[in-house]
Amino acid sequence: MLAYMIVQELQKLWSWLNVTVGEGIAELSSINSIEIKIGETSYNQIPKPRALGEILLELANVTLPEVLPN
Repeated sequence: MLAYMIVQELQKLWSWLNVTVGEGIAELSSINSIEIKIGETSYNQIPKPRALGEILLELANVTLPEVLPN
């Protein structure tokens, strides 16, 4: 039931983009993290999403962290 409610909400949020929820999820699934190592220190950085991914996240009111602790 929760998945159905999420899909319905995303359809409403993304309706004006002419993007299906499946297409939106596929675009967002391309977001990943990159491990950065400097000497003994390492962290994971999330690169800036592509233009469509940025719009999809903004419409869903989701903010990605720039850095993830390792």
